[in-house]
Amino acid sequence: MAAGAIGAPVSGSIDRMGKAAARPKGEPIPSRGWRDDVANTGGSLLEGYVHEVDFTRSIFGDPAKAVCQIGGGREYDGMMSPEIIQGVVTFESGAVVTMRTGSTVGLPTMGYWVAGSEGGMRFNNWGGPVLVYRSGEDAPEEVACEPSRAYYLELCDLLAAVESGGEAENNGISAKKNVGLVLGMYRSVETGAQTVYEAGLPKDLPAGYQNKTY
Repeated sequence: MAAGAIGAPVSGSIDRMGKAAARPKGEPIPSRGWRDDVANTGGSLLEGYVHEVDFTRSIFGDPAKAVCQIGGGREYDGMMSPEIIQGVVTFESGAVVTMRTGSTVGLPTMGYWVAGSEGGMRFNNWGGPVLVYRSGEDAPEEVACEPSRAYYLELCDLLAAVESGGEAENNGISAKKNVGLVLGMYRSVETGAQTVYEAGLPKDLPAGYQNKTY
């Protein structure tokens, strides 16, 4: 992306979906301990998908508006469908991204793609490889990922900032905007209305807001 391989990012689909087992009505969902408490995790958009949120913001920048809904979680002929939360986020650049997480029955659907003004890229897991599609080329270029994990690179960035007295690239403001993007998506679920963001944070969000429904 930094080398401009696909030009300016204009659209994307960021999916992190788990594979669930079929569940008859009345059968409890298997406990995940502390992860079942929204007060601990912030719900699935923050508990696991926050890494995808961080990636999306690093590519597309600050959000301008978002609409979000929850599908599933209903009975169909005695069987309960898992819940899937789906948002469409428009960024200040004008780029539009579909952001999706939850579970599907027996169907692994994890995958990511970014469309740019001059090409596109896709990958199915954080270990790569990344497929880069360029205009006029019949086949994509396969780009291997470096073996270093993202957590390690973030810690190196933080330690370098501490040692130099400078600013970490992934700083507290960036983290606040990640959480703000998610809370705005939850707010859209609750109100059924579009959430508007200002300087990367949701406007008119009640003080101390925390979603309790997902």
